[in-house]
Amino acid sequence: MNPIPVDYLLRLSIIWGALLLYYHFFLAKNHNWQLRRVYLFSTYLLGIIIPLLPALQISQLPEVLPDLSVIPNFTFEASAVQLEGVESSRVSWWIAIPLLYGIGVFIQLCLFLKNSWQIWRWKQIGEQRSFGQYAIVEHPSIPSPFAGWRTIFLPRKLDEDLQSVACLHEAAHLRSHHNLERLPLVLGQILFWFHPLQWYYNHALSTVQEYQADEAVLQHIPTKTYGHILIQQSMQPTHQWQAGLFASPLKQRINMMISQKNKQPWRLPQMGLFLGLLGLLVFSCSDLASGIKPGSEELISYLEADQVPSLVTSKEAPPEKSPFNRTILENIYRNIKYPKVARQAGLTGYVWAKFVIDENGKLQKLQFETQEGVSTKDFETVVVTGYGTAKATGETANVDMDILAQEVERVISELPDWKPALKDGKPVPVTMDMGVIFRLEG
Repeated sequence: MNPIPVDYLLRLSIIWGALLLYYHFFLAKNHNWQLRRVYLFSTYLLGIIIPLLPALQISQLPEVLPDLSVIPNFTFEASAVQLEGVESSRVSWWIAIPLLYGIGVFIQLCLFLKNSWQIWRWKQIGEQRSFGQYAIVEHPSIPSPFAGWRTIFLPRKLDEDLQSVACLHEAAHLRSHHNLERLPLVLGQILFWFHPLQWYYNHALSTVQEYQADEAVLQHIPTKTYGHILIQQSMQPTHQWQAGLFASPLKQRINMMISQKNKQPWRLPQMGLFLGLLGLLVFSCSDLASGIKPGSEELISYLEADQVPSLVTSKEAPPEKSPFNRTILENIYRNIKYPKVARQAGLTGYVWAKFVIDENGKLQKLQFETQEGVSTKDFETVVVTGYGTAKATGETANVDMDILAQEVERVISELPDWKPALKDGKPVPVTMDMGVIFRLEG
């Protein structure tokens, strides 16, 4: 079973990828900038929101879970000698990946705060005047014209003609609220800094915004004059941290200005195709379908089944009312380990796993209860014993029961497929339970 962040990112990537493919085939050559802006901005947000829809669903398992006290007393004990000294590579990447992600988030956040502080500083110390309803701030350290906070920022000592062009261009950005539109993408870049489609959305939206601002400038300045200014300035050094007047794809913009405009509304067939694609993505990339059960079958306890699930690799006869036969327990015994960091922290406790085996023999809906220390349960299924009596101090002080639950989740998830439970001769989904006690010996 994938960790929640991996599952979310997979759904996010599918949604963004599908919607950007639609954009490439149906909208990328349309000169209706407003349509393209709205599409890019809205589909970017939809990609973030749709995978969160499972949070709106009832994610708890049904109340048909059996009483824990009815689980038979069938115990396997993992040898302490086998477990001691085993270095789990899973723990290494489990720590390294969040650490790498956190470093990236920290770097992106620092860049965002640095740029925001620099803009605020320019606004405080720069020379100010007005251009219509907008303020103008000039300062020698401003690298290229840009707009934000209802203000046009200009390098000092620009030529008079160039100043006029820059003010027209940046005022067009402000009138269309481009800076506010880009804010969610800037914040998204902090969280999804590693995602190539995040960078593509940033590039695509900023490019369309530049096209729209260029079109506004061309209402006041001849195309040839404006194109000459852009070409001249493209030879100057640019600063990549901002998408100012002269820090964007100039070649494409000039081609746009001199090409024949192809402005078209969103045609009904294209809109219908988009709505169908969006509906499919919502249905498949969220858990909206999880409440739909095939036929009239209802989820039941394994105790209510005529034959409980067993592994497809098992050569034993399927058990009748015991939840696990020897083959299942041997698989668990061979694979489960007492996490090293938990042993070093002196962490002991009890993990009760509840899950569903569906009518196809697939594992579904893992859920856990944990209790630190000595278990109060009368019946256990697996006992994992390791060496270690150290108390949680230093870097192990924050280790909690989640790491033991994650180990149980890993072992259950890596079991082979199951033979489904049978009820009246038909495969049915059932709930299952497994208890694991982790204890230490000095």
